[in-house]
Amino acid sequence: MNATDKAMLSTVSKQESKQSPPLQEISSASTWNDGKPRQIEIFADRANIKRAIEDLGFSDIPYGKLVNWTIVKFKKRLGKFMASTASCRARHGGQTGDVVSQKFCRGTIWWFTAQPKNYHPDDREFVASYERCNEELRSHEGFNVQPVPVHFHGFHVEGKDRAISANERERTWNKQDAGVDVALTTRLLRRCLAKDHPHAVLLISGDCDFTPVLREIIETIPGITVGVAAFRSRLSGVYWPGNKLGIQWPVRPIVLDDFLTTRSQGWKSRVDAGGSSHERSQR
Repeated sequence: MNATDKAMLSTVSKQESKQSPPLQEISSASTWNDGKPRQIEIFADRANIKRAIEDLGFSDIPYGKLVNWTIVKFKKRLGKFMASTASCRARHGGQTGDVVSQKFCRGTIWWFTAQPKNYHPDDREFVASYERCNEELRSHEGFNVQPVPVHFHGFHVEGKDRAISANERERTWNKQDAGVDVALTTRLLRRCLAKDHPHAVLLISGDCDFTPVLREIIETIPGITVGVAAFRSRLSGVYWPGNKLGIQWPVRPIVLDDFLTTRSQGWKSRVDAGGSSHERSQR
């Protein structure tokens, strides 16, 4: 082993021997006095959201308003977290949580959804409405829609002339979720490892399958604060304080049911009348 190899080995050994810094230090490594906004990037799992609102009896909700409401909530919790952290108070001059939260701004909204392929001819209208929704989010709400091609067997079972039940339909659809989850995880890691990485990431999904990648970001990537938001029925217990995995989340999860609490009456009326305004306009 030459001198160069020995030096490199010594450096690696020292790095491995260092203890991981506390969670607060990891999540607040940025300098706060340069006047630059801190970007939040959002990674949303449409399937998780859609199933949750169906559990609550809604056929549709305004996704753009839901995401924007969630960002506002997340900014407030980020500000409170930063203001309560000693190392961070020193950086931003002891400002209150409300002031600190204003330093964060909305970055890219990554909207991950399935793109049905090889579907039954009878499901053509369903697939068309699905794609219209994606286009509306892209053009009207500014979402960066990430469609993941999947084989969709839809409302029919091959070799049978009957429409399948709701449970069979959901099972058929669920088989394709892995591709969407992998695409979301890949994009999330790429953004967090990029030179222009965001200062905070918000996952809108309560699926516990994302726990490993979020934990890795918290423990190994300095300067990024992680948050989770989901409807209660789809929010895994691993995202709450005191979870069985012992993960210390920087901020409490955002429960999206609160978004519906003060707004549900108008949407419920539209659902009872036969769908959302967007759905009716497409008929």
